[in-house]
Amino acid sequence: MRPVSGSSPWSVPLRALLLSGRFVLPLTIWFSAGYVGRTWLAMGGARLEAVPAARLRLVALTLLFCLLAMACLMVTVGMLRSMHLPVNGDYPQSLDRAVVPFTVIALVWGLPAADARAYHARQEEAGVFTGLAGLSLWFAVAVVSSAVALCIVLTQWYRLRGNRVAATGAVFCKLTITVFGLIALGHLLAGPLTWLGDRVVVAGAGEILGLLGLDAPRNPWAQVPPYVRDGLLLPLIWLTTAILVYGAPPGSGRRHGSRGRHGAGAASRGAGVLAGLRLLPRIGVALLGLFVLCYVAVKVGADYAERGVMHLIGNEHPQLFWNVIDIPLSFAKDLIVTVLTLGLLGAVCESAVWRHVPRGRSAGEAEPRRVVRVGP
Repeated sequence: MRPVSGSSPWSVPLRALLLSGRFVLPLTIWFSAGYVGRTWLAMGGARLEAVPAARLRLVALTLLFCLLAMACLMVTVGMLRSMHLPVNGDYPQSLDRAVVPFTVIALVWGLPAADARAYHARQEEAGVFTGLAGLSLWFAVAVVSSAVALCIVLTQWYRLRGNRVAATGAVFCKLTITVFGLIALGHLLAGPLTWLGDRVVVAGAGEILGLLGLDAPRNPWAQVPPYVRDGLLLPLIWLTTAILVYGAPPGSGRRHGSRGRHGAGAASRGAGVLAGLRLLPRIGVALLGLFVLCYVAVKVGADYAERGVMHLIGNEHPQLFWNVIDIPLSFAKDLIVTVLTLGLLGAVCESAVWRHVPRGRSAGEAEPRRVVRVGP
């Protein structure tokens, strides 16, 4: 299903609806499978409350968070690739490229799955970062070191044998490295920040700002307006994740020779990630603005639609009725929002890919070789 090269960015909303409608069946299958799998993980996490040791329970909850984030990542990448758009690399390579921005989404905005509410219910008072901060520095360093060693082994196994299970395990190791690496970084920065806060100059500056009515917030991220945090930054990070899933088109960056039997080496993977990231500023202000507007419209429209359905159902029902009807309503809402959002991401990435691909060449084809003649 090839789009018209150089199509107008204003056709992206229509293209997103066409993609969502045409591939609604595979998208629904992926979403349903992920819903069931993550629900089982969340239900298993509810049994961790019976663990007597608090430190062991915290470690188990952290690993559960990594498993839930990995399940969300696998489903998201599978849904994006199921729309049969131009993709560079196989499924494990898409997971490898998208793991870091997706981990940022999972840590900062929470797990992007409504079926993980059982996990968030235990974390909503303390927050994810507060719970993770209870782990010691040396334990975090030990987990990161073990994950790095295991990631190297699994990566070499994938390169030599082409085992996709090993590649998926390597991606999970990278996700674990990111999570526990942030924990270790937080411990390393805690001491210098505490020392800096006790300095007389800093205290005097705080008093001056207080007299001016400009108290410095203790949590700057919480002071960011929600329409900037959720309506601008989150869509852009999702778009970055989708671009990394599909990979860079031919000619967008320098091509590197592959190493090993299956896949490229570390330098080639890094070059592929950088080439994909370079597409983000080249998309254009008009297309980025239209994408953010459509992204927010889908979220807001789904909320109003849910209110309308609840109004049509009415309030004259027992609590047992709402306990039964809430699950299918939430599932339907999340499914519709996810399908439309991923269709929008696919349409924007498709437009960005084909805008930089010359006519007559597909996104998976290599660049033509140039023959240089030396001498007369």
